[in-house]
Amino acid sequence: MTSPLDLDYATMRHLGTRVAEVVAEHLSTLRNQPAYSTLTRHEAERLVAGPAPEQGTDFEAMLRFLRRNVFDHSALEPHPGFLAYVPSCPTFPAVLGDWLATGFNSFGGAWSVAAGPNAVELSVLDWFRTWVGFPAGSGGLLTSGGSAANVTAMVAARHAVVQDQPGRIERVTLYTSAQAHSSVVRASWIAGVPRANVRSIPVDAGYRMRADLLARAVKEDRDRGLLPFSVVGSAGTTNTGSVDPLHAIADIAGEFGIWFHVDAAYGGFAVLTDRGRALLDGIERADSVTLDPHKWLFVPFECGCLLARQPRRLVDAFRILPEYLRDVETGGEEVNFADYGEQLTRYTRAFKVWVSVN
Repeated sequence: MTSPLDLDYATMRHLGTRVAEVVAEHLSTLRNQPAYSTLTRHEAERLVAGPAPEQGTDFEAMLRFLRRNVFDHSALEPHPGFLAYVPSCPTFPAVLGDWLATGFNSFGGAWSVAAGPNAVELSVLDWFRTWVGFPAGSGGLLTSGGSAANVTAMVAARHAVVQDQPGRIERVTLYTSAQAHSSVVRASWIAGVPRANVRSIPVDAGYRMRADLLARAVKEDRDRGLLPFSVVGSAGTTNTGSVDPLHAIADIAGEFGIWFHVDAAYGGFAVLTDRGRALLDGIERADSVTLDPHKWLFVPFECGCLLARQPRRLVDAFRILPEYLRDVETGGEEVNFADYGEQLTRYTRAFKVWVSVN
């Protein structure tokens, strides 16, 4: 029996063509449009708000409404004149990759129901692993962005120290630069780190973390009975693009046995250039790295990445098997990405990266 929600092939083809035409017209005329336009909330609600329709709306009328009242009132991040912050500038092939992902709507949390799409994600992750210089066997997952990747890393790092031992959570302590991205601090809060135990290490004249002050802070906290569990270095800060002394931080993390995470959302993919590789020397020594394909690889939001030197540590922190997931439990070789982070239901972010790079 046909559902009223099902459309026939000709209708779907027509509607899809119309959307492609609208997007293509927008992208091809981008340089002739204003880079930025906004509205007050009152002005926007006057244009958009209203009760849910009782009957279906003509598709062309909907497109006209969106073009007139919605699309014209936002920042055009791919615009060459948009310099407000680090934008996402997707190529049209990457947009098509995202469309394929949403059109096929694979459940990317479990291998058994998305073997093909998840194999593409594993392939993309292996590209990133190779570029960063992580060893074979490293792994991770694609996330909604750098913020989610940082949260995932912090939860895993905290779990590695706290486990189920009562009283330890109050003593865990995190270290990062005064120039670190706000998501690093927020991630530590989400991971349960007491706010008083988030250390902001001063920077030098080049806005890079002072390794000597980091070592001093870790030692002092240990002497006070705290549990230093992670240090987060920046591989390209948002304010200045500065890169922390990654080798020196790795040495300190190794000396004290704490998790070394590198937030490379801003500049990590610079490793693909000789100059960037030199600037980011030491990133390969991290326990985990955050990357943002939607910044440097020309793909649409949302697409971040967390790579972990020992992906088993992600599984230790996140894997849970209620009865309704027993039938998708893997035998070891396959990967359930739901075991690597907080999302169970997740779509295939890898298609847009795979299409863009190919």
